Amino acid sequence: MADSSTSQMTATSSVESTVSEFLESKVSEYEIEKWYTTCLAMVLEKMMHSGKLTTADFLEEVHHILKRYRTASTNLKLLNDQRILLQENISEEVNISRMRFGGPVDSLAEQSYMSNILLGVMNATRRTKMKSFDQKTFNKSVTQHYSLQSIVGRYGPETWGHLGFCHLWGDRNLCEIKAAHIVPKFLSAPAISHLLGNIDANDAKEPSNALSLTQLLEPLLDRGIIAIVPVFSAYNGPSRWKCIVLQDTYRDAAIYVYRGEKDIVKRKRYLDELELDFLSAKRPRPRYLYLRFMLSYLNAKRLGLDYVAHRMENGRFWAPGGRYLHKAILNTIARLVCGNELPEELTKNCFDTTHNESMNFHDGMILAADIRDMMISQDKTKSEFDERLSSLSKGSWLGCS
Repeated sequence: MADSSTSQMTATSSVESTVSEFLESKVSEYEIEKWYTTCLAMVLEKMMHSGKLTTADFLEEVHHILKRYRTASTNLKLLNDQRILLQENISEEVNISRMRFGGPVDSLAEQSYMSNILLGVMNATRRTKMKSFDQKTFNKSVTQHYSLQSIVGRYGPETWGHLGFCHLWGDRNLCEIKAAHIVPKFLSAPAISHLLGNIDANDAKEPSNALSLTQLLEPLLDRGIIAIVPVFSAYNGPSRWKCIVLQDTYRDAAIYVYRGEKDIVKRKRYLDELELDFLSAKRPRPRYLYLRFMLSYLNAKRLGLDYVAHRMENGRFWAPGGRYLHKAILNTIARLVCGNELPEELTKNCFDTTHNESMNFHDGMILAADIRDMMISQDKTKSEFDERLSSLSKGSWLGCS
């Protein structure tokens, strides 16, 4: 009996030791992949600057490298965060496997088996994290933050549940309205917080990282077709903001059509210089709006829309202001997304910390991968988006079903 107990303890200890060694080897594997892809990105960048690689070829090659880097970084973080849970799960599964086969299995088969379990647990953890954002709760917090519920008092309680408010267009049917993120919620949380200087913040859930917009205006902001910029004035009250149309090719596209006794057609040029309307003194945080402004700039550079980029560079829309963003991270993102350094006019007053350059570069790599994915996804759905606008111009009304 004692021999059986000792044998079982020895087997368990052996499994735990094997699992621990296996996890250590995986950690080492992901760390090497991060180091290797970082070196590749740096080499490609030097080749581009020396003229041995075109900007277009650099961007195509670096896109794949960034995806590899992000995958390795994500897996490494999950592995470190979930190490104890993973050890327990793998140990249990391997013990069950050994019992099923009546003893030890081939070491290569066991390594493969552990690897499959590891990937399964990590993928499940990743999916859980991706699904954790609650848009309904976010909508409520944005409504409360900007006092949007106060519109009910204008028309009486019978409008409750039917009336919403758009910061650009005012009163609208509630089903048309969405709390639209200014900085996209899917950007990697620790990296985006570092870029914004909010180390402990949860920016995706921050209500001041949103505007209340109609469902057709939100993609215009996301795609860099419009931008929100400050209104410069001597007025000493709450800050004022306005919308500008950046891409001329869309200026005459219809964005709102109402068919009634008198047809109402609003085109994008109507949005140009249109001031946002707020129902309280609360405003979105300038750092979020500035980062969105910078994303629009990077997208214009990436697409070769030089007239948009030049317009944004000269300080006409947004003179260098507060210490909004981390300069080193922002420049890393710019090089990897559009192959260019940012002009000094856009980063003059950004803050910088040089005490951890590797962390700055890491976060720049992660965010560049996220941002490139977002922009490429938008490229793929451009025809669908244009078709939607075209159908609206021909008389279809985007309203409530």
